[in-house]
Amino acid sequence: MATLKSNFFYNTLLKVLDGIYPIITIPYVSHILGANNVGIANFAFNYAAIFSALAALGIPIYGIREVAKVRLSKRATEQVFSELFWINICSSLFFSFIYLVSIVIIPELYQQNVALYIAGIYLYLAPFSIDWYFAGIERYKLISIRSLVVKILSFILMFIMVREKNDVLSYVFLLVFSIMANNIWNFLQLYRDNFHIRLHNLDIKKHMKPLLLLYLSALAMMIYGMFNSLFLGFLSSYQNVGYYTSALKINKMLLVFVTALGYILLPRISFYKKNKEQAKIQYLLSISASFVLFLSIPASIAMILIAPVFVPIFLGDSFYGAVLPLQILTPLLLIIGFSNIAGLQVLVPFHKDSIFMRILMIGALGNFIINFFLIRKWGAVGAAVSTVITELLITIIMYYYIKLKLKIILFDHLLFLRDLACALILFPIFYFLKYFYSGITLLLSFIFIGGVSYLGIQFFIAKNPVIDFFLHFQEDKL
Repeated sequence: MATLKSNFFYNTLLKVLDGIYPIITIPYVSHILGANNVGIANFAFNYAAIFSALAALGIPIYGIREVAKVRLSKRATEQVFSELFWINICSSLFFSFIYLVSIVIIPELYQQNVALYIAGIYLYLAPFSIDWYFAGIERYKLISIRSLVVKILSFILMFIMVREKNDVLSYVFLLVFSIMANNIWNFLQLYRDNFHIRLHNLDIKKHMKPLLLLYLSALAMMIYGMFNSLFLGFLSSYQNVGYYTSALKINKMLLVFVTALGYILLPRISFYKKNKEQAKIQYLLSISASFVLFLSIPASIAMILIAPVFVPIFLGDSFYGAVLPLQILTPLLLIIGFSNIAGLQVLVPFHKDSIFMRILMIGALGNFIINFFLIRKWGAVGAAVSTVITELLITIIMYYYIKLKLKIILFDHLLFLRDLACALILFPIFYFLKYFYSGITLLLSFIFIGGVSYLGIQFFIAKNPVIDFFLHFQEDKL
């Protein structure tokens, strides 16, 4: 079994890559294509992503858990993988057909049919997206190195293929290229590992009930995760799609760091749960919660302060309409950080799939209702408000279920207040620097001085145990 320390290192490397890549590419693409064309590309990609999520049937989550439980036996792992792979093949064929038909019969979609056909590559190759298998056996080094190579190639192609305002179709292709390249690499690795995909003696039936529950969960997550941009496309304008999706991407750039530890804990906690090692589970959950608080609180405050400076520099002056949506979305760093712990680190490993599904369905229903009223009136701002309310509702319900039914405490109010107090130093630092600097100088000086000040207070005054954990990393406890 790979050590948690190495898993964290490689997964953090992966998250850093995921964060740096859009930092480099989004400003370039936004300046070249403009808000309207960026909106068209994101609309097409998100539409294909919805069908891909439908075709996945919850396998990306379920597969990690099931593979993690049997990973010590290659034969059992091949059996589980093969059963899930062939299920995914069938579902992808079905949803690819529905996707193509919808483009032809819906006039609003047919207007962008070429972009949608290209974005559909995401869906057509959905069964070959098997990161869940490599995550289940904790091969994060492979995932990280592969992603680094593919991102470098995508980065080079970005500057070759997207050079004019009308290169929107090239940009759509590049959005799906990395997915396609990752999938090819994954299967080449299976071949190198002498891994056999079985055709016979498969027990498909045993997976159907848990997959259905997690499929409905994935459907709910897809609704409140992607439908906001589609609501904006239908009820508002592509420009508002561009504002909202750009703000959401910036938010997700930070979110990948907040959830970096949580992703690697799903297979490990699933393994510990099967082996009834409750003390190790509780220790991991407490560290995970502290990690989320440690990063999300200062990041949220910082982004609210620098958004009016950051957005014009990062996206261009035409995206100033994304400033307020971005500021509204910043609490998601804390909210989603804890919903990630509650859902993927507790409910799923503890086989509370039906509870997980019901909570997400409540959130999806709430998201639909709120969107209907807010997006038509407020556009991108309404979509941002709807997203925050939905995620907060989901997190609160999960938190109280886990607290009351499973007797697990995830949120410590004292730790929250400690980290909040440490992060308040960012306010005087920002306004002091703003008096002397502007633009990118203000941005860089605030990030450096604010970051050093926050870490210094946490280390020397608050003596945050999260810092000590990562400095010494007590692997024997994990």
